Amino acid sequence: LLAMVARADFSSMRAEVVAAVPGSHARLAAWGHGALAATLARARDHHPSLVGAPIVAQSSSMGVLKADQVACYVRAMSQGGAEDGADLGPPTTPSPSLRLALVWPTVDQVRNSAAGWASGGSIPGFPAALAAAEVRARLCSWGGPGAGGGPAGRANAMPHMKSYARYTDQGRIGWFVVGSANFSASAWGLPTPLPPKPATKQYNRSFELSVVLTPGAEAGYRAHADYGFCAAPLPSSWSLVGAPPPPPPAASPPTVRFWTATSAPAEDGGCDVVALPVPYALPPARYGPGDLPWTLEPHPGLDAFGRTVHQALGGE
Repeated sequence: LLAMVARADFSSMRAEVVAAVPGSHARLAAWGHGALAATLARARDHHPSLVGAPIVAQSSSMGVLKADQVACYVRAMSQGGAEDGADLGPPTTPSPSLRLALVWPTVDQVRNSAAGWASGGSIPGFPAALAAAEVRARLCSWGGPGAGGGPAGRANAMPHMKSYARYTDQGRIGWFVVGSANFSASAWGLPTPLPPKPATKQYNRSFELSVVLTPGAEAGYRAHADYGFCAAPLPSSWSLVGAPPPPPPAASPPTVRFWTATSAPAEDGGCDVVALPVPYALPPARYGPGDLPWTLEPHPGLDAFGRTVHQALGGE
């Protein structure tokens, strides 16, 4: 299998892969959050407005996280630099609790979703994890304002995806991660020992696979000979083929800028604008006074299908 992979040409990849395997690893940059940090550190062509910008994490399960563990992941996601040479560094705005925002559906969002209480089965939140001090103050709701059910029309569909991003309040995105890794020590791993002591190993508990989207990787793809290649062309009768074909590869990698789909400008200083369909608002909306995070436990009320939580999740 490794020999087959080695023969493959990945030069036209428009994203980078970050994976994890269970075990204790001496190669700190090979797996989990160490690999994410190394990948982000290589991207030093960001817009200067992303220096000190906030970070968002969204997952369908949450570990019982402590302050030093959260700080470890924020440090990993603070790597990289701007095109003017400045390090992106740790988030400095807005208020401290939202320098790292955690997107998680509320109880009401689950009850009123397209599948009602049943959709909560794909979001196994445990009370101890959602009540942790490092989590509760950072919670923000899923979806957000926008026509058709939020920014990407997905506000009424409860998520099982996991995603992470660095963004500005204007909707500019520095990088975007999507994959299997929940916001937990099991998924992203922990260094041993924890900072400030220098780590000698990293311990991971699960198999994970994520892709990291960066402007630099997208720029390289747009200048590659395989730009626009499709292994299985759609039949000409399909409406999607009505779109114009992609332009020929650029003579040299262009400057690429990521934006949310709802904020993307028509022009950004001559750069190639890429709109990402992020399914929640950026900046995310903080929980209101009456909002409660969804957890796998009894909640009062019936959903739109007239079911209780117990009935919707397999009870009689």
